[in-house]
Amino acid sequence: MSYCQGKSKATVKITWSKGDKESVTSEYPAVDVFAELSYSYRITYHHDVVANSNNFVDSYDSFKDLGVLEEPISYQLVSSSDKKIVDLVVTSGNPTKTTTIVMARNSSYGSNFSNLQLVQSELYTEVNVVDQKGTVKILRPGNATWIVTCDDDCKPGEIKCEHPGYPGFCCIPCQATASKINNLAARVGR
Repeated sequence: MSYCQGKSKATVKITWSKGDKESVTSEYPAVDVFAELSYSYRITYHHDVVANSNNFVDSYDSFKDLGVLEEPISYQLVSSSDKKIVDLVVTSGNPTKTTTIVMARNSSYGSNFSNLQLVQSELYTEVNVVDQKGTVKILRPGNATWIVTCDDDCKPGEIKCEHPGYPGFCCIPCQATASKINNLAARVGR
């Protein structure tokens, strides 16, 4: 969605569900703001080079770390019949493509791989703010929401009041302020 067309400044205030907050200010509006979701994944497997010797756990923040640029449609851990090779085969994208990622190679001894699992874990949101000069991308754990204000305007549902401190005004919520005024008026009118 496009914001602040014909204005001199746009400020995007982003809040993630985990509590992180970030602001992006553009001096080149209009701005478009959109989000892309991804998940982190944990790859776990039991790996015995010599029977009952080792237990390896491997993890990645997302499939992007593995060289897959789009979220997976399907994935499969594949162990060769001689137990010397384990690959992660990922199908992703539109049109679909298959990527094979080497997970383990052991040509000397042979290996026993068991309990192969790929577990989806934490949600990440990448918020993209696009203006005439380029794109700012901010990635954090959790979901994200944002509010866009233009120039020095207040967000919807707020009113602008002069204030002696920087930036010379403040924004107060209309509904909460109206409720307080009505409550005070009812008390004074008794």
